[in-house]
Amino acid sequence: MTTRIIIARHGNTFTKDQTPTRVGGRTDLPLVEEERGTLVGEYLADAGLVPQKIWAAPLKRTMETAELAVKAMGIDLPIEKDDSFREIDYGPDENKPEDAVVARIGQEAIDKWNTEAVVPDGWKVDVQGTIDTWVK
Repeated sequence: MTTRIIIARHGNTFTKDQTPTRVGGRTDLPLVEEERGTLVGEYLADAGLVPQKIWAAPLKRTMETAELAVKAMGIDLPIEKDDSFREIDYGPDENKPEDAVVARIGQEAIDKWNTEAVVPDGWKVDVQGTIDTWVK
């Protein structure tokens, strides 16, 4: 038997006229749109990939996205809250606009995070803990 894991990102938490911020695991924003969650559910149903189990981080945006996908699939499946899916904690940069983050840590730190997963100073990322969670 093959186990298939499907990972979907939550929908948008900022409208086009808002300035986005670095939103991590401590900032609990609701969705501002329903399209992504609905499209994920429709895609999975159309592709015959209806899950047997659904997990989501215990955040408004992740739970709402999962709920929309479940509704679009037309299934009655509980969504299990799981902290291991919570986003990282950006420390002093949590919920700050990107220009403020770059001003504090520099573009080089952002680039190293994006390309090499080098954790910037002050961010709370448990790399080994994340790996251990996914391996178990």
